[in-house]
Amino acid sequence: MGSFLWQRKAINQCVGVVVLGASLNLARVVLFYAMPLSAYAAQSIDFSAYNKLQAAYIYKIASLVSWPQGIEASSFTICVLDADGVLSGALRRATSDRTIKNIPISVIRLGVDDLNTSSFSSKDCHMVYINQDVTVAEEEYGPAFEELGRDVLWVASPLVNSPSVSLFDLVLEEDKIVIYINTERMAASHFVVASPLLYFAKPR
Repeated sequence: MGSFLWQRKAINQCVGVVVLGASLNLARVVLFYAMPLSAYAAQSIDFSAYNKLQAAYIYKIASLVSWPQGIEASSFTICVLDADGVLSGALRRATSDRTIKNIPISVIRLGVDDLNTSSFSSKDCHMVYINQDVTVAEEEYGPAFEELGRDVLWVASPLVNSPSVSLFDLVLEEDKIVIYINTERMAASHFVVASPLLYFAKPR
């Protein structure tokens, strides 16, 4: 039990450094990407800590990617495909006083029904974090992605099957979250990825 509490404390400290730190250096990046997830064994998952960790990954990935034409908006909108709304709420709290590209962050919860063309276009998402299995709805969101989503940063969480649209996939491997990058889709999107993220992400 003591080991579990120690790991949870270490995870929360890591999240605090990543989400709340004003600057980024290589040591922090190494700590962030190397953090073990053995505390998240199936029988003892602390979902509150896990959602804080996901929020840290979402924020840091968005911070390390540049958009093709820059961001001309009053807020940087992160849309979370989130069945129960818990993660989107955690992300909203974690980023309430943060910025990306010097723009305040807005967090919107999406449902699968929002992935049709007309609804998705109204959300103005800069980033979509897929935290819900959407493989059964691929025929529905495919047209919206092709028409509207090429300049949207799509990222898949460790708990879903990797959708075909994601540029980054978070994958749980040997008790660690590993970031994979879809190099072909990234090249087609013209996103620019900062060196620290390229260094730690594995190509797909």
